[in-house]
Order: sequence, then structure tokens, then C-alpha cells
Amino acid sequence: MKIKGKLFVYDPVLTEGEKQTLIQLGCTLITSNEEGKRKVQEKTLFYMPHCPKPLYSNVLWANWCPSDLSQIIILGNSFANYQDRLIERNPEKLKYDYVDKITPYVEEHKLGQYIYLYVDVFNVTSLHIINMLIPSTDQLMMTIFEQHDEPPPFSAGSDSESI
Repeated sequence: MKIKGKLFVYDPVLTEGEKQTLIQLGCTLITSNEEGKRKVQEKTLFYMPHCPKPLYSNVLWANWCPSDLSQIIILGNSFANYQDRLIERNPEKLKYDYVDKITPYVEEHKLGQYIYLYVDVFNVTSLHIINMLIPSTDQLMMTIFEQHDEPPPFSAGSDSESI
């Protein structure tokens, strides 16, 4: 497998056989659960299909400045779909909702409708490119960076769509 750059992999349900295969393919396994709080050093694709919303928020939180966010591409659930389903905006939970905060600055390309045979499988999969090329003098955009509270620990058994 020829991929330019490094490939890091974490999935809590990988079997030993899958781990060995990934290592043989040149991947580096992340050995501890970082809860998605991985800081980027360069252009990075996060492949996160069907992940709970708090994991996306954690990736964004860990990189919560314009220069780092512009290095991130996320392949995962539609951020716009989360916005459409947000019925009640709980202020306490929204302070940790980095998906909600960044969505206006995301270029979202919906993929599910084009690449899957069945409409109910991966139907909300999107490629998210964060556009932080807005001048830093844009005061409305810059206000989203004033608050940077760390999200609480994530538990897979918790209400994963609650933020």
C-alpha cells in the first residue's frame, strides 16, 4: 500500500488479526482511546463513518484554532444532518458542541447518495472540509474561538447524539 504520509488507526473493536494486518500494511496503531482528541500536525483525513457526534466534537476541540482546523478533513456523518435534527438547543450541552459551532464554516460534500447501492447504508456520509480562510478580522467568525471548554469524557454507552 503506497500512501504518502503516516496512517494512524484506532478502533476499539479491532481483532488481533486485524491489528496485525494493519501493522503489516504500514499503519501505526493508536494503543489508547484518545476519545478523538488528536491534535493534527499536518493535513489530516479523519475517517470516521458512523461515529457518535461527540467524537467529531472532540476532534474539532483538539484542533480549535483556524490554522489547525484548516488542516482537517473529516469523512463521516453529515454535520448538516445533525443541524437538521437539533430540536432543542440546550445551552449547557452546546458549549461542548464543536460540530454546531463549526458547521457554518464547513464545505460539506454528501457522498452516500452517490456511492452506495442501498439508500439506508452510509446514506448520511459526507466529506467535510473546514474553510478557515476567512480573514481573522471577521469578528463574528472569531467569536467562536473565544470559548474552548474541553468536552466531558465520552462513553460509548452514553447518549451519543446529545450534544
